[in-house]
Amino acid sequence: MIGKLHPEELKKYVLKYRGAENNSVVSGPDIGEDSAVIKISSEKYLLVSSDPIVGADNENIGKFLIEINVNDIAAKGGDPKYIMLNIIVPEHLGKKYIESTMEDIDSSCKKYGISIIGGHTEITNKYTNPFITATILGETDKLFSVKKAKKEDLLFLIGKPALEGTYILYNAHNKKLSSLLTKNEKKQISSYIKKLSVYNYSKSIKEFAKYMHDPTEGGIWGGLSEIEDLLNNLTIEFFDNIKLPSPVKKITDYFKIDPLKLISSGALLAIIPSSKKQNLIKKLNKEKHPYAIVGKITDSSDFKKDYKEALWDHL
Repeated sequence: MIGKLHPEELKKYVLKYRGAENNSVVSGPDIGEDSAVIKISSEKYLLVSSDPIVGADNENIGKFLIEINVNDIAAKGGDPKYIMLNIIVPEHLGKKYIESTMEDIDSSCKKYGISIIGGHTEITNKYTNPFITATILGETDKLFSVKKAKKEDLLFLIGKPALEGTYILYNAHNKKLSSLLTKNEKKQISSYIKKLSVYNYSKSIKEFAKYMHDPTEGGIWGGLSEIEDLLNNLTIEFFDNIKLPSPVKKITDYFKIDPLKLISSGALLAIIPSSKKQNLIKKLNKEKHPYAIVGKITDSSDFKKDYKEALWDHL
C-alpha cells in the first residue's frame, strides 16, 4: 500500500521499538499524536515533530513543508520555535532550486518566528524528485490528551475539509478540470495554499479543548479513526453535517472521491466538553472561523475506522 502505514502496521513494525525509557517523555510515538511531548520544567513542555513534504508542487514546496510541521505543534497547543531541515535534490534541479526553496522556507519561518538551526543538504542522482523533510520544535505550558475525553464530549471540526487535496488534484489535472469550474471557483482553489495552517485555529480554541488533532493523510475520516484508536472503552458517533466548498465538491465528485478521505491540512479536529459548546461557538463566530460539530464521544456506535488516503490513486 502506498502512503502512511496503517495503524496496525505501525504497531507491528514501528511503535514497539521505542529506544531507552525516559521519564521526561510525557507522550511518545502513538496513533493520532501529532507531536512528542517532553517535560522540561514544572510549567513547560517541549514539543517535537517531524514531517516530509508529500504531493506538493515544486513552486510551493517550502511553504507546504513549514505549514504542515507548524500544524503538528499547533495541534498540541504550542508555539513553534526551531526547525531543522533535510533537503535532498535531484541533480537536474541543482543549486538554484535549493536556493529558491530555502528562500521560501525562510519567509515562512519568519512568519511564525521560527529559527532555522541546522540540517543536511545534498544533490543526488538517486532521485528524480526532491525529498525534503523537517524536524520542528515548539513549546507549550498545557497538556492536551485524548485520555481526558469523556462520554458526551463533542467533536468539533475547525476549518474546511479536503482543501489541500483539492489544490493538489487541480494542479495535477488542470487541463481536464478547467471546464468543470467557474472562474471564481478556480480563484478559490488558488487561495487554498494560504489556508493550510491551523495555527490560528489552535490559538482560538485551545482554552476550550481537551485534545486537538491535525487530520492530514486519510482526511477527516482518517483523523477521526486515529482519535477512535486512542479512546479507551469509548467510541465516536459521527454527525454527517459537513458542508463542502463548491470546488471541493465538484472535484471530488469528478474523481468519485469521498472528500472526507482526502488529505486535509488546514483543518483541525478537537474534543470539546459539551459544557463549553456555546462559549466556543460564540468565539468562533466572532473570529469568523468556519466550523462544524461532527460528532460526539459515546460508549456505543457503528463508527467504522478507515485510514486510506484517496489522493494517491489519482496522481
